[in-house]
Parts: sequence; C-alpha cells; structure tokens
Amino acid sequence: MRLLATATALPPTTESAEEIAKAIGKSHAWVRERAGVVRRHTATRETASQLGAQAAVQALGKAGFEAADLGWIFCGSATSDQSIPGNAALLQTEIGKSARGIPCLDVGMTCLGFVAGLHVAEQFFRGGLRKPILLVCSDIASVGTHPKRLQEYCLFGDGAAAVVLSPDGPPLHAAFQTFGQFSELCELPAGGSRKHPSRGAKPDDFLFHMDGPKLFRAVVDRFPQFLSHFLAEHETRVEDIDWLVPHQASRHAIDSLSNQVGFGTDRRIDIFSTHGNQVSASIPTALHLGIQSGRILSGQRILLAVTSAGVSFGAALLEHT
Repeated sequence: MRLLATATALPPTTESAEEIAKAIGKSHAWVRERAGVVRRHTATRETASQLGAQAAVQALGKAGFEAADLGWIFCGSATSDQSIPGNAALLQTEIGKSARGIPCLDVGMTCLGFVAGLHVAEQFFRGGLRKPILLVCSDIASVGTHPKRLQEYCLFGDGAAAVVLSPDGPPLHAAFQTFGQFSELCELPAGGSRKHPSRGAKPDDFLFHMDGPKLFRAVVDRFPQFLSHFLAEHETRVEDIDWLVPHQASRHAIDSLSNQVGFGTDRRIDIFSTHGNQVSASIPTALHLGIQSGRILSGQRILLAVTSAGVSFGAALLEHT
C-alpha cells in the first residue's frame, strides 16, 4: 500500500489560550501549562462531512485523481453529522457529483479511525482491489464539550485530514487491542439506544465524559507492553524507526508515551499545542504536517501509535515512499 497524497482542512476560526482561559474562568498560563494548548481551530457552522470533503478534494487533486476513479471512500469520523446514515455517505455528497456511485464505508474506532482505515484498506487491496481508496478522518469535537468540564473542554480541536491510497508499495503492519471494561472512562453516553430522549436521556448525557486520571492509568499500565509486543513481533527495534507519530491525546499522554517507548522529541511529530486533540483527524494531520514540512522523508519508517475510546489500542508500521 502506498500513500499517494495527504491533505488537511481546518476551520478558519481559531481560539488562543487566552480565549480558552476566558471561557473557563482560568488564566492563560493555566491553560498553557495544564492543558498544553497554545491555540486550536474551532468549527462554528462547519460539519464533519463538510470539513472532510475539503480535505478529500485537496488530496484527490494532489494525487491526480477524480473521485470517479476511486474504488472506495472510507470515513473515520467519530463525531458524525448525524446518527444515520454514517458520515461516509454524507461525505460523498459533499465531495460532489463525481463521487456518486462510489461505495462508502464508515470505520468507527474513534481516535483509531485512521489506523483502522489503513488496515482495512490494505485488506481490500490484498483481496484484489486495484483502484485507489480515499480515507478521510474528520471530527468536530467542540460540539460535545462544555466550558464547565475543564478537562475535556481544553483538550480538543476540530479538523480533518485525507489520504489517497494505492494498491502498491511496501506492506503495512498493524495490530489492535480493546479493553471494553474501561469503556465508561471515555464516552459520549447519549445518542444511541441506551440513553435516548425517549428513554430519559438528560442534556448532560449528550456531552463528552472522560475520567482522565483513571483513563491514563488504564492506558499507561497496558499500552507500552502492547507496543513492545507489536515491535518484537515484527522484529523491529525502536532504533529502527525514524519517526513516532502518536495520537495527539494530551500533552501528558504524548510525553509519557514517548518517554516509556524511548523516543525523544527529535523523533516524534507533535502538533498538540497548535491543534489540540482532533480525535480521528489527529494522526493523519500530524502525518501530513510531518511530510509537508520535510521532516518525514521518502524511505523512512514511521510508527503510528494510538489509544482511543473503547478503550482500544492500535499501532501501525509503514514506510513513507
């Protein structure tokens, strides 16, 4: 599998640490030090499918394709425009007439949407698909947070990223684990059949909930071992990897993972301070910026490392070509 092109799209509206601080009644120093966010992009009227389509059109243009040339459209959004249909179909509509008729698939693993999408795409290519796949991850996390929930409100930013994949190039190695017993530590409870307006759901149930300390402990006790086993299985040492692209979960999470696994700041792509946690769009946005800036070069090996709601882990080894 080969990444033919990458692109991103961001809402034009930005919030500085000072503006975030004003909304929550804290100092801008508190936001910078405790949350680690200097600025972030926040959607006002944009939807996840609209933002995703902007990134998709850019990526297709860079790759030299029309949407009609695609074999599939994959969408990894965690914050879909609506419950039904999934965002992949809505994304197709936003891309335009040339995308009509192209089959669409939603890859729903929240922050793991991009890595899961890469893995599914490679399986399609191994199964004989010869046309390119468009993988789009787009999230508007700001609609699910509230200033009174300081921990969640300060962390998230909005954005989208897209990649065009072709059925050639070096292999992708990926692995996943899920520990469902920790699901309640990171959730948006309402919107499904369990907590619904007709079943007494409250307004607060429609906001994102996270128990940061317990979630961090659940991850830190398991994720390093998961990554170590993954690398050993593929006979890869940390020294063999040129770049770590971690999920931009939080300042603390990025630093902790890097230190535990053995990556210094000179070998990781870190965009958290300027983008926040963009959920599924975090990894592909960081990957795009790493390539665009000239830091990630052709032939270099990249480790994508992600934790998500579920609680799920994911990792992928790929070579940039």
